[in-house]
Amino acid sequence: MDGSREAIIQEEEFRGLLAQQIKGLVSYLRLLMSREANSWAKRHLAELVVRTHETESFLDDYSARNNKRFAYLVELIASARGFGRAAVALRHLVARFPRYEVVLAPEVKERFLAETQRTQQFLDQAILALMRAILDALERAGVPVSADVWTNGSLPDEEVRRVLPHSIDEEDVFNEEQRIAEVATQYLAACDRFAWAGKRMIEGVDQLRAYVLRDLDEERSRYFESLVHSIESKYDTYVAATAIEARTPGLRRLRGHASTALHLLEVGTELVHFYVRHENDVRAESVKADIARVVNKGGVLDRAANFAFFFASRILSAGRGFADEALAAFVRVQDLEVALPQGETLHARPISLIVKIVKHHGTHVEMQMGSGTCSAASIMEIIMVAGDNPEARTIRFRGDARVLEHIGLLFDSGLGERGLDKLPRELSYLTK
Repeated sequence: MDGSREAIIQEEEFRGLLAQQIKGLVSYLRLLMSREANSWAKRHLAELVVRTHETESFLDDYSARNNKRFAYLVELIASARGFGRAAVALRHLVARFPRYEVVLAPEVKERFLAETQRTQQFLDQAILALMRAILDALERAGVPVSADVWTNGSLPDEEVRRVLPHSIDEEDVFNEEQRIAEVATQYLAACDRFAWAGKRMIEGVDQLRAYVLRDLDEERSRYFESLVHSIESKYDTYVAATAIEARTPGLRRLRGHASTALHLLEVGTELVHFYVRHENDVRAESVKADIARVVNKGGVLDRAANFAFFFASRILSAGRGFADEALAAFVRVQDLEVALPQGETLHARPISLIVKIVKHHGTHVEMQMGSGTCSAASIMEIIMVAGDNPEARTIRFRGDARVLEHIGLLFDSGLGERGLDKLPRELSYLTK
């Protein structure tokens, strides 16, 4: 047992504790409300996120979500935090967009910028409505709060971004060409998996609701966000600020497209989280109804589907050419023909080793066996091709020379059937 205990605190006592804890948040809300929303900068909204998170944590410590008097207040503060995070991501995108060098047709770019401004206004108005509702909910809950405006009385101005000279391009990092190939391959895979979201906009609240809950629920939204975040992270770790990046402008543009899509997905995920949070059966019906009166949930669905996810997909697709260029420049594509050892078949264990080699390197490899062709990174596809061509003894691979070299070593060493400890040192990663 952990020795933890719980004791009931009376609402009157809790009001006093909450009044003390929430002073800073209330003062900051009033300060933001005293300014035009279009004057809010990224840092101002980031501060809102921090303050609402602290207050939400305090309320959770007292299990306020399960108290009839305070449950609505918790949801308002959590919603303000979520919309604040979305607004921070969008303002970050607006500030960085010129540097990302995203390639869009003029009419698409004009539409995207207009929709970006529209979404920022929607987020700002939602935040403003939530702040007002928080103050009203505190009053209704009988929590005494000061009517004074924040004593500092002003929001800090947004500073000009100052950067050091770019002078770290004298040397290449080890094996960066391989990392570039991995980034480009991951980028193209993300384009393929998410292309459907940019095909059309959805009209009507019922259609939007069905679309989001079916195709873009919170789990899938976070999956796509993590997929693109992984591309940006790997790029920044292995490619950014290297000599090869400095002399290859297309790489920075590839990163710019990925970053733009990532910020849009961050916005979309926060909006979907808000919607799903207040559509499930966990929240009390009265709380859901109250939240719906503060924030237009149809607008939330529209901005998530028809702005964030739609343009994230479009912008990823617009960067495909830079990924193709990177693969053409940094991947030495070759062909490899191997024969199955006498008496051996291509069953699950050797197939898993082939797939592990391909995934270890992260670049696309195509496999042909008999009349069938498939990705060498898919166990199921290889099993199907091998099953459809049981008489074939020759297998052909096409892809990055470095990957094919390791596949050749695997076949030369008997596909691991003599024991993984008999594999050559170059394939030691297969035993981990």
